[in-house]
Amino acid sequence: MNTFLILNARASQDPLLRELIAELRQGGHDVQVRVSWEEGDIYRYAREADYLHAAHVIVAGGDGSIHEAIQAQMDAQAEPGSTFALGALPYGTGNDFVRTVYQEDIWLEQPYLLLPLLLQGSTAMLDVGCMGDSVFMNALSLGYGSTATETTPRMIKDMLGHSAYTLWGVTSLANMAAFTYSLECHAPEKRVIEGEAWQVIIGNGQFVGGGFRACPLADLQDGMLDVVIVPKMGTLDTVRAVRLLISEGRHLEHEQLIHVQVSKASISMESELNINADGEPLTERDMDLHVLPKHSQWLIP
Repeated sequence: MNTFLILNARASQDPLLRELIAELRQGGHDVQVRVSWEEGDIYRYAREADYLHAAHVIVAGGDGSIHEAIQAQMDAQAEPGSTFALGALPYGTGNDFVRTVYQEDIWLEQPYLLLPLLLQGSTAMLDVGCMGDSVFMNALSLGYGSTATETTPRMIKDMLGHSAYTLWGVTSLANMAAFTYSLECHAPEKRVIEGEAWQVIIGNGQFVGGGFRACPLADLQDGMLDVVIVPKMGTLDTVRAVRLLISEGRHLEHEQLIHVQVSKASISMESELNINADGEPLTERDMDLHVLPKHSQWLIP
């Protein structure tokens, strides 16, 4: 089977991955390698893979890389004869989606070891989140924390890896500002939730911010998005919520936090707000959300 392997800069410099690719080729695997240089490359390479009838497209990168690849897969599905399955090697900074879909921490430490297991494994159909015409695999984050990926300095990311988001987010607590929101849940039940919040997280996957289990009940195959709202609270309550979050995602135990599961909803804010979609920064004011149940084929070790 023809496999396209799309590498980010970090992955392209891993000698162990290079050696493994050579071994796989010697063993009869048809592995074609592409290296991304700038935004949009992964999308273009994934569409090239589809044009060449690749069976697998494996992205060696982070959540932003996966975000481009899933958009390419969804666009390809709109055309007849497109059937490639996606996979990921966690060579990013946060690697939040991989934490949910592949679960084992060893892949974060030695991501190259996943490659042969993906090629020899099975496939599973996973849900895809939609925000208007855009898609996301992992999560949307609104408000505090949504700019951590964008604003964390590159030098800190390179030195500390995923811990960089934790450090930068904690040091930014003093600058956090609440925003006014209205969440209208359309399905499975109708409900309107309004108020002021520090943060709203809409999860298809469980993790955000480089390993925080923000949506611990999220399931990639349940046809639902998990919405976790951190309302505007006093300092002590906010600190307690953060401590529970850091403690293995126990923040839903906090009596003031709001958690709902939706298959379709809309959310609006008083003004435009910074949004983080699978690690990619956006600015939005009104969003329509829904789920495409079991719509994306993924390689599973």
